Amino acid sequence: MKFMYGTMLTLGATIVAVISDVDSTQPQTSAGVTNVASYGAIANDGKDDTVAVQRALAACAGSPRRTLYFPGGRFHLSSLTFRKDVSVHLANGTRLELEQGEVLRVNGPFRAGLYQVFSGTGDVHFGAGAVSEILPQWWGASAASSDSSPAINRAINSAPDLPGVNIRLSGLFHCRSTIHVNRHRVKLVGDGMYATRITFNPTSPKALFEFSHADKSVLAQCTIRDMGLLGAGNYEDRDRVQKVGIKIVDADILEVRNIAIHNWGGNQSIGLQVQGRELVFVENITILADLPILIDKNPGLDWI
Repeated sequence: MKFMYGTMLTLGATIVAVISDVDSTQPQTSAGVTNVASYGAIANDGKDDTVAVQRALAACAGSPRRTLYFPGGRFHLSSLTFRKDVSVHLANGTRLELEQGEVLRVNGPFRAGLYQVFSGTGDVHFGAGAVSEILPQWWGASAASSDSSPAINRAINSAPDLPGVNIRLSGLFHCRSTIHVNRHRVKLVGDGMYATRITFNPTSPKALFEFSHADKSVLAQCTIRDMGLLGAGNYEDRDRVQKVGIKIVDADILEVRNIAIHNWGGNQSIGLQVQGRELVFVENITILADLPILIDKNPGLDWI
């Protein structure tokens, strides 16, 4: 028989203290998981941990412990694939760092919270069934960052082999550069038009969100919804640079819903700009801008 640690039983006039034979110092993560540290991965030593992680992955094969666990610290990885039969859990404080040209492919269930887990210039590619939505916080987007646009762009581009991608924008972000949606079926969803807020403060004329293909082909079936866009500075300051809240260039079946674009002033700043003959659905948006809505010609075609 086993009792919980520190259990006391009263038997008549006798008090018996029972100490369980379970080691109370055993980390909770040992139950049902494979810890990469047990296979030689050492955090923060500056050395490549790929071989050690591969050993941990091999140990998961055919084992009930098919959750790969990374404890806190920075782990350096070369190109690697997490199989679809292995779940991956990255604790708060864990960083997987990939150098330029390296690719981490995540094909199994992936779990991390609203904190950074990826660093370096390498790429992360999620496969089918890995995640239901992707968080830009995994690449460092946060209220503490002066420009979360690069992290949001990396989230958008993290599932190139999937037909579409869901990006969850939850919380407060500051941006200074453009968030570029350049693929089909990107769904950008916040927590509400007054719950998720993105403050935009560019140093030169820019769009905050731009939906366009680099090759000027039609962009299809994208969505942006449930968030607020706020221009930095005072509305009365006419010297603020021109900015565009949402710019749509030659898109088809694109939805803009439940969006607030406020304090969008300075040098004829534009709230929503649509270029070309697109099929765009707009519902429940509020815009306080110099030019709330601008419908313009397609810059890629001379005859429209």
